[in-house]
Amino acid sequence: MINENFVLTVDNIFTKEDCEKLINLYNNNDNFESKHGGIHKNPDGSIGYHFVDIDINLFLYSHKINNALDLYRKKYPEVDMTSSIWSLTTLRFKLFKKGKTQSYKIKNRWNF
Repeated sequence: MINENFVLTVDNIFTKEDCEKLINLYNNNDNFESKHGGIHKNPDGSIGYHFVDIDINLFLYSHKINNALDLYRKKYPEVDMTSSIWSLTTLRFKLFKKGKTQSYKIKNRWNF
């Protein structure tokens, strides 16, 4: 079996409404300038994206993440065969400029 580098893709885990709610919740400068957030800069010094780290227990859709973790463990049962117990404790919410990923930029509007 090929493990695909332990990557699991779950399409449509969030609805469009979920995404809009998350953007509205986390899209403010206080989140990105807090001790749990910041700005990731590209090698040329330009802003790549803003981010905020979120405690999984405080995340609005933690039930959806937990369902994805269950799918992950079923697909890759060997992840639980480690010498120490692991768990997901933090999520990183990244906010990119509209049309921009790690490599390109179009317009001056933020989205993820």
